[in-house]
Amino acid sequence: MNRATHPTAMSVAGAHSKTLGLSSKVFEKLETYKALCKKFGVSRKNPDLNRNASARVREWIPRRYCEDEYLLCVWCCHSTRNIYRLGLFLSEDHRRFVRDAGAMGGLIFNLSEAYDKTGMMEVHFVGPPEGHELEVPESVRRVAYNLGLKLQHKHHIADEEGRLLYARLTGLSEKAVQSLTARGVDLVKACFTVHRGLWTKEQVELIALQAHAPERIFTGNMLAEHRVQYLHDMLLLRVAVLAERLQTLCSSVHGPNDQVVTAEWTEECRLAMTLHKPVGWTHEGREIKLPAKARILATLTARDAKGYEVFGSDDVQAAASAPEPRLLVLTRDFDWVREVRRKELITQAAKASLPIVQVVDTIGEMDANIDERIARVVSTRRGAPERPD
Repeated sequence: MNRATHPTAMSVAGAHSKTLGLSSKVFEKLETYKALCKKFGVSRKNPDLNRNASARVREWIPRRYCEDEYLLCVWCCHSTRNIYRLGLFLSEDHRRFVRDAGAMGGLIFNLSEAYDKTGMMEVHFVGPPEGHELEVPESVRRVAYNLGLKLQHKHHIADEEGRLLYARLTGLSEKAVQSLTARGVDLVKACFTVHRGLWTKEQVELIALQAHAPERIFTGNMLAEHRVQYLHDMLLLRVAVLAERLQTLCSSVHGPNDQVVTAEWTEECRLAMTLHKPVGWTHEGREIKLPAKARILATLTARDAKGYEVFGSDDVQAAASAPEPRLLVLTRDFDWVREVRRKELITQAAKASLPIVQVVDTIGEMDANIDERIARVVSTRRGAPERPD
């Protein structure tokens, strides 16, 4: 899992620096980072020293970006209400990852942090005597250039550049970007929900392309008092969460870090999955096998038990109309359908060679999860702070 952490020590990275073939310049910067960890890290001495209002000090916060057990990027940052600064930014490539993966991950974390702290995506690089970055690092410029953006400033990333870079780092399709822009949705805020972990990239794509009013979802303005609009949004978000649960289920077969699933949406609002490895499991005596390297079309139907009982036949028929390989994804509520009716639906699906996959969540649990995410969307920063420090 991607993570940015506040380190206590860098002994492992230091021990392996020479064996990894790092250049003397990189090794020197890594030693600088280790020194900053000792000075400003969580194990520093006298953490409350000089914290009073009359003797405020600029403390650099050391952070690192890891993927599994690999250290890809380290940096030291400092922020106030109106400026976000980097005193050190160091990334290194590894043969297991695409080129500049560390720089891209570090940029995503820092642009997100800058937006959260200041309301802008402006990042300043600080040289001596306070910092160690004389100008925007070459790795950052290379990432921006590869994404079609040429940075214009020597010592900082401007807010407009940061916003565009952030959107392209998120990886939304041009169609989704155009849809969000046309509806007046703040593109940065939509991308920020992805990197904050509120919605996945695939879920944002679905909201952008299928929601009646995506601006309500990204601003947290889904009010239950507006009954018709609220139910319309909930129908779509249930599909989005159901798709996430399906991908988690497929990934868990081989381990969460294998990244076995890639996904996109079709015009019929089906999830088109491609598995890098075959997936199979048994549920209530039914063997479910999904092939690798094939485009699997998943029809996602989130209903309660009564809904499956009444509309189950139509759901099976709709899912069976998709080309193979295909499957029908249901919530746990399907377990509480009357036994006779449940067997009828399973038999109907078996005749159509349609696997039925159930996730562990009930529709009530999914709705509670959606409400929690919407509440967290409201807490994200809406704009620049009202006043400086």
